[in-house]
Amino acid sequence: MKQKHLVQVGVTAMRTPDRKYLPSIPMYIYVEHLEKNGLTQFDNQACANVSGFFADKRKEKKLKEQLKNEQEKPTNNDNSALPS
Repeated sequence: MKQKHLVQVGVTAMRTPDRKYLPSIPMYIYVEHLEKNGLTQFDNQACANVSGFFADKRKEKKLKEQLKNEQEKPTNNDNSALPS
């Protein structure tokens, strides 16, 4: 028999009649296989996707900053500083 592992997948909380939350209760599922790093295959894929997303956002921000800096640089075509 394969060893099963409990993995928390979320939390839930019920409400009282006056709409206040009761203490939250963790929700678990059984998984049969964990990767070497202790995560499920889905967790590994999610981490890779999130990492890629943030890397893309960082590249986009860096490019925007470079474009902004290039637009703010003074040009050498300004003849007002030259003697007449």
